[in-house]
Amino acid sequence: MISWKDAEEMIQENNLALLALIQNQAEQVAAESPLRKFFTAISSLLVERKVYLAPRTQDEEYQPPFNADQIGYYETGSEQKVIYLRTETSLARAKEFWRGLDENLDIMPDALRRQLRQVEGLLAQVGERQVEASKSCGGIKQRVLVVDIQKVEQMYGVSLVRPEK
Repeated sequence: MISWKDAEEMIQENNLALLALIQNQAEQVAAESPLRKFFTAISSLLVERKVYLAPRTQDEEYQPPFNADQIGYYETGSEQKVIYLRTETSLARAKEFWRGLDENLDIMPDALRRQLRQVEGLLAQVGERQVEASKSCGGIKQRVLVVDIQKVEQMYGVSLVRPEK
């Protein structure tokens, strides 16, 4: 038979162990978040120059990286606050990135849009009836995700600032 004091100590130890386990699982779930994986892939692909962002307007002379796919646009000027991503193109490249690491990014474009909309401030602008906003990019009106790059860095710890030449 154990004393009440010993029983209380065992209960306290078990509670702390359970709390640590729950915290660890929460961190693992957050690391597996489709949005985190999406932005991690986009960031890595930009750094590796496998994808690129083109100037949104045609005011700037730009030479894209050789053999890279365009996934969106950036705003010309000194301070970059947002980027404009083509949903399907950027998601397809992010999925390829994770497949190359023998992992999955298991999310469809509509589910990605819903999750992006649910995170306050992640999208700097949304359309009236959908997540993508209609913007003139590359001289053509397009529906794009207007992503706040500072919010992405703050939430997921990855940079979407266009790498310099």
